[in-house]
Amino acid sequence: MSTRCHIAVYESEGDAKEDKHHALLYKHSDGYPEGVVPILEPFLKQFKEVRGLDDAEYLAAWTLRALMEHKEGVDGLGFGICTRILSTCTRYTPMCWRCSSAKGTGNPPSGSASSALK
Repeated sequence: MSTRCHIAVYESEGDAKEDKHHALLYKHSDGYPEGVVPILEPFLKQFKEVRGLDDAEYLAAWTLRALMEHKEGVDGLGFGICTRILSTCTRYTPMCWRCSSAKGTGNPPSGSASSALK
């Protein structure tokens, strides 16, 4: 079975604690923190150096592209953009774009539909 996850883009760590994401990405497989964070960290570093960190939605779009490019032979299926946390996702990676960090907590935010799956 696939390890589904959400990657949430937050402006600050405070927003992450309050679950005020600016963008919410979906990854259908290999969504455990050990599979996602090593992709996100170098990408965030490069993005910050080249583009700067002033647009969360733009960062989310490029993050989705980076995730898709990392998987060889991907056809675009298995990735997406969500408006809410799905109950089928068991993993959660908050990504703070102002501090350019990604931390794979593995747990959805409390109060979300999938927090009961912890």
